[in-house]
Amino acid sequence: MKPKIIFLSGVPASGKTTLARSLAKKLKIDKIIDLDCLKLTSQLFVSKSESPYLYTTTHEAKNVENLTQIEGFNKYCNAVQDVLVKLLDKMKNEKYIIVEGAQLTPFVLDKIDKSLFDSIYFNITLKNEKKLISHLNKKMKIRKGKWLENLNIILENQKYLNTLPNQIFVENNNLFLTTKKILKILRKNNFMK
Repeated sequence: MKPKIIFLSGVPASGKTTLARSLAKKLKIDKIIDLDCLKLTSQLFVSKSESPYLYTTTHEAKNVENLTQIEGFNKYCNAVQDVLVKLLDKMKNEKYIIVEGAQLTPFVLDKIDKSLFDSIYFNITLKNEKKLISHLNKKMKIRKGKWLENLNIILENQKYLNTLPNQIFVENNNLFLTTKKILKILRKNNFMK
């Protein structure tokens, strides 16, 4: 049986990390890859001159080469996804893996070897801007970040992500209901243990 990868994408504060933990608990999956952690870890082995996009964020990447927001976002995501693919190649014996992060785009599906992995890609969204702002405020109490001052960029990234193919959109209004909805989709796609 090929390892099954569940990708959880979405802008910061959409609930990806909490949802990943909820799904892992329900599905008894012990491998969650948090792309923020992977990015920070990779910085120990890759210099800024080798991969400057590994040293930026979704909303600051455009400044690396004076690009448009979406061009910078894509370069940033590609840099992190390239590290992810190398890690996944070492995880061929796992049964299930959850990958979550704002650095995911559906283009990651083109990078993984489909003969080695089965995958499903979810875009977790918060359509209610007030709810997103509330989540960002909570996030800023725990971690340093410039999310609120970059809200327009975050919303631009979400609008762009929502135009891309090969993803299943799930609005995250309630952890319990969203988990239940994703489990139903996983069951329907023969992705359950």
